[in-house]
Amino acid sequence: MTYEDFSKLFDERVSKLIETGAIKGKKYTEGSGDRLFNFKKEALEANLTPLQIWSVYFGKHLSAIRYYLRSGENIGEDICDTHIHDCIMYLFLLEGLIREQNPKEQSPNIRDTYSKFKGTCYYCGAIFENKDELDSHVVKNHMETK
Repeated sequence: MTYEDFSKLFDERVSKLIETGAIKGKKYTEGSGDRLFNFKKEALEANLTPLQIWSVYFGKHLSAIRYYLRSGENIGEDICDTHIHDCIMYLFLLEGLIREQNPKEQSPNIRDTYSKFKGTCYYCGAIFENKDELDSHVVKNHMETK
């Protein structure tokens, strides 16, 4: 593949990712305004972390790619426009989850903004000035009572 052909492929894929992000982003946020809401909601339902949920979702696409690499068979959907495309998108979502979880991974300006807070609710994104408030919020709003 020439540099020119690869550049065209790259530009087309990025455009499709932007389009997918806009469409699916709205569907999976359920109006919450949090682009990572789906991972948090499912984590709460399954008693897992959002990163563990991400791993399951990503693994589905990676498994299809591995099958294609082993067998050469493309069953059903186009491997490039579904599974490779979705893996790229999921890597961006993973970066978002990591950056949200670890403010030190943020750019310097965002890190400065986060430095004044002690904690962010992993489930809903609410920000608290101290750990006690965060813990109380999680128990009150996100833990099932039995």
